[in-house]
Amino acid sequence: AAIHTVAPTGAQLAADPAAARTLLAQACRDAVRQLGAQAVILGGAGLAGMAAALQPGLGVPLIDSVLAGAHWALRSHAPPPQRATPGFDLPWENLSPELTALGLR
Repeated sequence: AAIHTVAPTGAQLAADPAAARTLLAQACRDAVRQLGAQAVILGGAGLAGMAAALQPGLGVPLIDSVLAGAHWALRSHAPPPQRATPGFDLPWENLSPELTALGLR
């Protein structure tokens, strides 16, 4: 196990998604090639939803830490009573489509 970081902050990466994808894709490939990673965890709330775009061609699983954590949290307890409609009582705003979809399952 190892930790491989990139220099820009999460806010800097979020401000330029195209550059972030390029930088992160290279960092993921470096982790696999140089560190022998058998899986890569993409960590940071600002990176939520980026794993799908970075996964092709990586050759190892790429895990979105925010989505993995949210899935675990939502499924770690007994299911709530059935609702007439799926979702939550309060609207989820300003979230990536991947995180918003968690509330519809």
